[in-house]
Amino acid sequence: MCISNDQFHSEYLQAGWKWDQSNKSTHTTFSKSGDAVYFYTDPLGDATGAAGVRGNRGFRHGEHYWEVVFTEALHGKSFMIGISTAGTSLNTDDCQSGNLMGTDNNSWGLCYKGTLSHRGVCRQYCDPFYDENTVIGCHLDLYKGNKSI
Repeated sequence: MCISNDQFHSEYLQAGWKWDQSNKSTHTTFSKSGDAVYFYTDPLGDATGAAGVRGNRGFRHGEHYWEVVFTEALHGKSFMIGISTAGTSLNTDDCQSGNLMGTDNNSWGLCYKGTLSHRGVCRQYCDPFYDENTVIGCHLDLYKGNKSI
């Protein structure tokens, strides 16, 4: 499974935004350029637990937009993109599956099944997206306190 920030808004790339290679779960690897992150790449290992990665810069104010491209078809129990505070976990224990995002008040996550989670409440938000090269846009407006995925 791979997600890429190739389509990332140029303003953030100019500001030095990238995937944070030191702020990730143990089940992630990065492309040589650092633009793409891969989850559970061991062909002999099972995808157990949940894995995550953050960007190298957080947002404290302002209005921000970015896009994530899923460069492979999506599958598994849960694959999410979203917004979280720095305290949100990037791992679950092996053999413990579940969402990393949307389980508390500090994160919002959109699952590829089209469900949006926050505070442990999950609701249908959009049509499922399973296809290769799916682009998900995220909008964070800290002036108004709005989040859109």
